[in-house]
This record gives sequence, C-alpha cells and structure tokens, in this order.
Amino acid sequence: MKNLIERRFVKPGEGQTIAQIFIKPMVLLFIFMGATNCIAQTLTVKPQKPVPGDTLYITYDPKGGKFEKDTLKTATAIVFEGLMQDNKKINLSKQGEVYVGKLVTDSTTQLVAFAFSSKKVWDTAPTYGHFYPFYKDGKTVEGAQYLMADFYINATGKTLYGFNEDYQKALQLVQEERSQYPAAKNSIMVVQKYYQLLLKLSPEKAKTEILGIIAAIDQQKKITDMDYLKQFRLYEVLGMTEQAGKTIEQLAITYPSSPVIFSKRYKDALTPQSAGQMEALAIKLINDYDMLHSKDFNSLLSSVYSAVNQAYLKEFNLPKFYFYVQKQSANVKLNNLFTAAQFLADSQKELDAAEKISKWGLALLDTTASQTTNEKELNRLKEKKIEFNGALGQIFYRQQRFDEAFMLLKNVLEENEGKLAQVNLYYALLLARQKDYELAKNLLETIIKKGETTTEVMDAYKVAYQNSSANKEDYEINLSKLLAEVAKNRTAALTKMMLNEPAPNFTLVDQKGKKVSLAAYKGKIVVLDFWATWCIPCLQAFPGMQKLVSKYEKDTNVVFLFINTAETFTKDLSKRITAYLKKNSYNFHVLLDEIGTTNGKKYVVQTQYGASAIPLKVVIDQKGTIRFKTVGYLGSDELVVKELSELITMLK
Repeated sequence: MKNLIERRFVKPGEGQTIAQIFIKPMVLLFIFMGATNCIAQTLTVKPQKPVPGDTLYITYDPKGGKFEKDTLKTATAIVFEGLMQDNKKINLSKQGEVYVGKLVTDSTTQLVAFAFSSKKVWDTAPTYGHFYPFYKDGKTVEGAQYLMADFYINATGKTLYGFNEDYQKALQLVQEERSQYPAAKNSIMVVQKYYQLLLKLSPEKAKTEILGIIAAIDQQKKITDMDYLKQFRLYEVLGMTEQAGKTIEQLAITYPSSPVIFSKRYKDALTPQSAGQMEALAIKLINDYDMLHSKDFNSLLSSVYSAVNQAYLKEFNLPKFYFYVQKQSANVKLNNLFTAAQFLADSQKELDAAEKISKWGLALLDTTASQTTNEKELNRLKEKKIEFNGALGQIFYRQQRFDEAFMLLKNVLEENEGKLAQVNLYYALLLARQKDYELAKNLLETIIKKGETTTEVMDAYKVAYQNSSANKEDYEINLSKLLAEVAKNRTAALTKMMLNEPAPNFTLVDQKGKKVSLAAYKGKIVVLDFWATWCIPCLQAFPGMQKLVSKYEKDTNVVFLFINTAETFTKDLSKRITAYLKKNSYNFHVLLDEIGTTNGKKYVVQTQYGASAIPLKVVIDQKGTIRFKTVGYLGSDELVVKELSELITMLK
C-alpha cells in the first residue's frame, strides 16, 4: 500500500539527455539547406527561402524507399522557434504517387526539419544532415546559425544528423551569427556558447578574454542584473564554481526581484524542506514578483501553493493545508485534495479529516461537471470521481465501517473494471470479511502475485483459502508455490532496476565527532539513508529502519549509515540529533554532511549522490558500486523492512 506522493524507485538511465528523450526510436531526419529544395529526389519543399510566418508546402515521393508500399497519414515537423525545439504533426494526403502536406510557421520560426515514418520505422535520407534555416532581409534569421552550431557538438547532432564533433565548424557558425547580428555579441547565450567553443580550440585565449570581460564588468559604475548573469555564465564556462556561486548570490542580494533569478528562487521555494521554511520562501517569492497579478509569473502561482500545501500535509498540519488548497483553481485543487485523501488513508492517520477531504473533492467534481458540456472533460472528471470514491472506500475500511466500504468499493470496481490496485486490494479484504471466501481467495492470489505480501493480506488469504472449496491440507504447499512465484518475479524486477554506478567516496564526522569514511566499509553491503530533521517522511521511516538495523545487528557484512543533510538550522545540530535518537531508542550511526566551499555552498555528499529528494536510500555492494536507490517513505514499518531486506538479499 504505497504512499502515492512519496515513493519511487530511481531507474537506470534516469536523467536522460534531451537527445535521448527526443529520439524514440532513433530518427534520422531530412534537414536541408535553403538552396536545396530536394533530397534524394523524394522530398520537395516550397518556398526555397521561407520567411518566418510562411506556410511550407511539402511533396514526398516514397518511390524506391522504405514506404513505397505503405500508406502514410502524417509526417513530423521538428520546428525551432525562439531557440526552443517543438514537434508538430503534419497531415498527409495522397495525390497520385506522392504525398502532400503543409506546415504553418509563425514569426519566431528559425529552423525546420521533416521526418517520415511508418510502423515505427523512420525513412533515412542518404544525404541527411543539412539544415533548412529561415530568412529575413536576405540573410538567415537571428539565432538560426547559433542553433546550427549546437548540433555540431552535442549528442542530438550526432544521433539525428550523423555529425561527428566539429568545434571548428560550430565556432565558425557562432562567429557568423555574431557578425550578422552585432547585438548578439552581447547576448549572454551567444557569448557563453562562443567561449565554450573557443575554450576547446584556444584555451589560453578564451581564458584571457573571459577574465577580461569579467574584470571590465567589475569596473563599471553600475553593474546590472544582466551583467551579474553574464559573469556567472562565464565563470561556469571556466569551471570556476565557487566564483560563480558568489556571483549569483550577489545578484540575488542586489536585485532580489530580478527576472534573471526568478527560476532559482522558484526552485528554492519548491525544494523539499520544512513546511514553515517553504512557506516563508514562497510568500517572499510571491510578493517580490507580484505573482498574484504579474502576467509573466501568475501561471506558476498554483505550483507554489501546491508545494506549500503538500509540505504541510506531510507534517499533518491540516489547517495550513486547507488554507493553501483554498487558494487554487478547481483542477489543481482537485489534484491536491485527492493526493491528501490518499496520503492520509495510506498513513492511517487523521481518517476523519481524510473522509472530509474526499467528500469535499467529490462535491467539487460534481460542481465542475455541471459547468461543462465537453465530453472529454466530463470523462476526465468521471475517472477522477472513481479515484476519489476508491480512496473514500479505503478510508471507510480503516474506520471499520466495513459495510459502507464494501458497497462503495464494489461500485468502483464495476465502474473501473479492476484497474485500480488499491481498490482491488481493499475489496478483496472486505470479501474475506463478508465470508465470500471463494472470490476473496482468487482475488487475493492475484494481488499476492503482484507483490502485495503484507501481514494483513497474508492473514486474509489464509482465512479465505481455508474456508474455500480448496483442500485445506494443500494450503502450505500452495502458499509456498505462490511465494516462490512472487520471489521470482520480484528478483526479475529488481534485476532490471539494478544500477551500476561507482559510489563516490566520502569522509564525514559522526554525531560523536569521529571521522568515518565509506572506503573503510569496502567488502560490505552499505545502506545509506539520507535524511534531515525537518523531513517528516524521513522520520516516519525511522521505526522501520530501526527494525532493519536490529535485524542485521549480528551480520557484520551489512552496514547502515544515516547521513544527515540539507539542514537549514544547524545550531547544536549534533546535540539535537543525539537527544532525538536517545528519546526514540534509535541505534543509528549518524554522519553529518558538510557544506562545501567550492560547490556553491551545497551539501557535499548530498550533491555527490544526487539526493535532491529525501528520504533517499542508497544500497552499495561489496565492490563499492551503487546498486539501488529508492526515494520516499513506503507507508509502514513492515514495508520498509521488506523492501530493503529484499535489496540486501539480492546482493549477498
């Protein structure tokens, strides 16, 4: 019964590049110069030198290619507008032996490409790799050559267009951009790109020029927010992270309401920490940027309120949750109400409030549905209503209102055709209580096979099995077969989730003042638990973690290290942690993460391990390789022990 807003496994390959995300499957595109209006005699585009806002007319002849015998319905246009990339679908119609279509561009279009596919196979032109820029006043539009340069040095260019890295070509294009558009010399993006390329080709020249620009800005009578940003970007080019961090801090102090740093402050406000701290950052952000009225920032207001009300929810501060959820639009409010209802139901806490929230959401759904005739929207609201009723049924079960829970979940199951796992689970438990043992046994077996093996589920299955038509004497044999299948499936799933990353070494001081190094535990399985004193899910997981520590207490080959990190109030931290551990009888070896001096004042080990969301568990094998990462709290001590025990067993 997983906590829906807290849990996820970190999968191999997460953090993909734009190219990796974009190419599904690998796409080799027809991209072509304005002077060339035909590629491999299959594609014709008019006009030859389009102006932004023109309509492009395409003619595609599949003869002799992969799709000669296929029927094509659409093509894909990859359009670059305002330095951003977007995919657009083009409807194709067949005229004789060829396909025709059109693409309407707008005033910001800079570059375009086309791709044709059928049955997940993409047509690849033998002469792919040429760009098709847009023109204005006889020259390529501003930004087009800058975009072209990028493709000569990144993975997208190599994968899509077959380019090998060519920094000289890329630099030439950026220089042409700067020459055609002198103002581009002062554009931060162009300046940054130019010196990134120059640094590869002439490192000393690049470094001298960059430091000269930074020094010249320092000599100005007035340094603007854009000047600080330019310095920050140039320090980044040189890899001078400490100076870059100080520059952005100075920018924030001097221009706290600058649009330049809005994204940083927005990210800071949404970064998980104590709800009170998040609220303070959010209020200042909203006031500084007048988010209630600003056209530029108002659209992000709901996400700020959501972050704050979810933080208060995790701390079970329901008055504050209600206060902020009231500030949201109907659709955002619905999402937050459902999340809250499900979270409280899973936590088995504040069940009366969970019932109130569920009924609030259901009433809001009815009101919203009465105000629209859009069929698609009505279907969406219907699905959401099913989810709310599923959560409410779970709440009734936990309140021991079993008859109400049974009737509600039975209706949900019929409407949803068994698509909601939580509904199936609680309906099966209720069937066992209703003494419908045959149906309960069959449904519980299906649920167990999917890995749901909590004590509550297994006890219900035993009762259902022994009171069904099945032979009671076969219960243990049948159970063993069932659990063997579960273990096999779980092992296969965990194998797919297994990572293969070297674990960064670190040396930290523990709460007793002793230095502890990860390297000292080579040859052992090490479980790192990243946590903070303000992190409620971290603390909720601690009773389960204590049971796990006790379970492996005599196993000298398994080590648990609890890394305290991301603290915003550090006064007497070690003493406060020691007191907390003693009060709760936790036998944890706690290490205190350090704030770096060269990484923008970020916590060192948290940064090394990418622990942006906590609690984060990292399981390291005997060779010092990260094998698993899990984020969040599962919802019960039993599930915490079960999951990490499985991961440890996999590595033994």
